[in-house]
Order: sequence, then structure tokens, then C-alpha cells
Amino acid sequence: MGRLSDRAYRQLKVAIESHCRSKNISGARRDLALLRLEKLRRSAGSPASYRELRAIVEDILPDFEEATLRSAAKANRSPQAARAATLLGWGTGGAIALTLLGFTGFVALANTPFPPVRRFVADKAPVLLLPSFFQMDAAYRGAIAAVEQADQLVDKATTPADLALGRTKVTEAQKHLDRLPVWALGYEPQRMCGLWGGCQFKFTLDEFENARKWIARLEARLFQEDNAQKAYLAAETAAQAAKQQHRTNPNGPEGTAAIAAWQAAIDTLRTIPPETLAGKQAIAKVQTHERDFRAAAGYALGNEKVGTAIAAAKEFAIRAAQTTQSPPHPAEVWQNSADLWRAAIAELERIKPDDPDYVGSRRLLATYADNLGQIQGRLQQEKTAVQALARAKTLIARWRSSAAADNTNPALLGDLQEIINQLDQVKLGTSATQEAEELRKFAQAKLTSP
Repeated sequence: MGRLSDRAYRQLKVAIESHCRSKNISGARRDLALLRLEKLRRSAGSPASYRELRAIVEDILPDFEEATLRSAAKANRSPQAARAATLLGWGTGGAIALTLLGFTGFVALANTPFPPVRRFVADKAPVLLLPSFFQMDAAYRGAIAAVEQADQLVDKATTPADLALGRTKVTEAQKHLDRLPVWALGYEPQRMCGLWGGCQFKFTLDEFENARKWIARLEARLFQEDNAQKAYLAAETAAQAAKQQHRTNPNGPEGTAAIAAWQAAIDTLRTIPPETLAGKQAIAKVQTHERDFRAAAGYALGNEKVGTAIAAAKEFAIRAAQTTQSPPHPAEVWQNSADLWRAAIAELERIKPDDPDYVGSRRLLATYADNLGQIQGRLQQEKTAVQALARAKTLIARWRSSAAADNTNPALLGDLQEIINQLDQVKLGTSATQEAEELRKFAQAKLTSP
């Protein structure tokens, strides 16, 4: 029969699970407490007392109900233990007390932690070393139990509190190992175990070294967890600060610096070892930060793209306006100006409705489109004027030829009127205006002369 009865085990298991649910305690602590009870149930020996049950749960569940522990301890007591406790409570004589006191002193002397004494007693009367062996056994068992608990807390940690408790268990295990007399490993235990046909534990140098390696591995893991947690907290703080800075001032050098710092913080979060608790937390944070970062960086990129497009459009507009200063100009100049206005409009049309300052770009686009329309009108006037002037010149040459042949021909008056009609198509401000006015005067004079 184990040291913890099935009845007491079930009673404590139900109480622990209910306690963890009501207190919102992590599953790792619950499992650790149940693991201890399970090991106690499988261990051979006398029934566990209330104090032993209290020691099992007090470091993991410090506020566990005392009444439940006392009830479980009462349910765990065997009838034999109850009778022994009753008999022990009956009065004893002073002689017995003195005898026990003397025997206790002798045993204490035999268990002096001095190798020559210890080895002599182990060879001649090993039974006297029972207290030492029990202490060594308890220290070894305590070390192994603490290491197992620490291993479970560290490997299955869900919160920094689990890691802190795991670190406490590693320290406890190391203290238990420090109590073991290394010089006695592989010697006294075999002699002592031989008295009752064997021991339930392997108290050897190899087992001792394995326990120390186990503790060293956990200490290295906790050191890695500490470094990962520090890196995680620093990167998360930097990311939040950069995010706030960009939100406060998204434009200008401050916004650009915030974007760079934000990206650096995300890169740092990615480097945290994923097998650590901080690494697992960082994975979730990276997803959130990347989503917000893409939105912020997209806004910054869109703002830069809009600024570039508007700047290019304004440059084309300036060139277009400079080209048509001090008219009149030939058609080629007006055509060049129109092409420049079209290029400016094309730059503005690259700006999409979801880009920053889209409304402002549309106002500028409307202005440039109006300017293009005016230039196209001037271009058409120039082409019409040049064509009309050329036609009028042709008609004047024909009129002169006809007048030289017959000055009295009535058709000459109609030719003059047609010349004037052609010249009327030449608008003011064109390159043909001045020459057209001179030809009009000539035609008018010839039309009104007798």
C-alpha cells in the first residue's frame, strides 16, 4: 500500500482542481501538485501525515484550504497508525526517557559526518547509521523531486510566474544535493541496503552526476529564458514607442525615424528563440505589429508617392507656363505647351482615391485641365490664322494677276471681298495678326478706290 490512500488521493485531486479553477491558476502548477500526490501514492512506507501533505502543496498553492488537508490526512491514516499514536500518548517512565536520550546521543556520535568514524561504524555496525542513511535518502529524493518539478514548470511554462517557481525549485534541488556526502557515494548505501535486501533508489556517483547535469541544464534554460524575456520586453517597448511616435507625427523626419525604429523592433522580436516563453509571446506580437506596420508604412509610402507625383506635375506645369510667355507664338510652341500640360495631368492621374491628399490632387488636376483647354484653344487659333493668311495671300496673288490683265473686270471686286473674309478669320494675338492687318488695309483700299 502506498503512503497516500486512494480515498485521500481522490479527495485531494478534486479539491486541487476546484481550487485552481476558482483561483485561475495555471495548468502547470495544478499538474505539478497532482504529480507529487501521484508519486506519494506510489511510494511505499507509512501513511503521509498532515504536515507532509501541507509541504507538498504549500509552495505551489500557498492558500490551499487547511480543512481539506486535515480531512485528507485523517482519511489517510491506517488503523495501525491510529493505535500506535494512542499507545504513544500513554505515559512513559523517566527511565525510558533517559535510556532513549542516551541511545540518541550514541547514535548521533556514530553518525558524525567524519569519514573515518563513518566508515568504521559502517563496517562494524551499519544499523547505527540509519539516521544518516535516512537523511541521505531524503536529500536525494528531495533533489530528484525538485528537479522533476522544476523541469515540468520550465518546459510547460505559460507565465513568468511559472518560470520563477521553476527557478525556486532548481535552487531547492541544488540545496538537497549539497547535503549529500559525495565521499560516501557508492559505499555506505550498498552496505545499508544489504541489511534489508535492497533500496528503492540508486544512490550512486553516476546518479549524483546525472542529477547535477540535470540541474545545470535547467539553470542554462532559465538563463536563456531570462535573456529572452529581457530582449522581448525591450523590443516590445521600442515597438510601442515607435508606433506612438508615428501616430503622433506620421509625416516628416520624425515619421520616417519611427518607421525605421518600428521595423528594427519587429526584427528583434523575430530573433527571440521560439522555444522560450518570451519567444512564444513574441510570435503573437510580431503578427500584430506587422499588421499595424504595413498599414503605417503603406501610408508613409503612399504619402511619399503622392508628394512625388504632385512635385513632378508642378514641374511640368511650370515648364508649360514658361513656354507660352510673351505671345504670340507659332503653333509648334503652343503644341509643346499642350504636351507639357498633358504630362502634368498624367502625373496627377497616378494618384488613387485611397492615397493621401487625393482631394487636393483633384483640385490641382482641374486647374491643369482648364489650362490645357486654353492652350489647345490658342493652338487652334494659331493654326486657323496661319491657314487663313496663306489662303488670303494666294487670293491676292490671283487678284493682282487678273487686275494686270483687265483692270475694269467686275469680278475683281468679289475677289477683294473674299480676301477680306479670309483675313477676318485671323484672330488677334496670333503670329499672323500683324501681316493680316496690313493685307486687310490693302484689300480695303483697293475695294473702296474708284
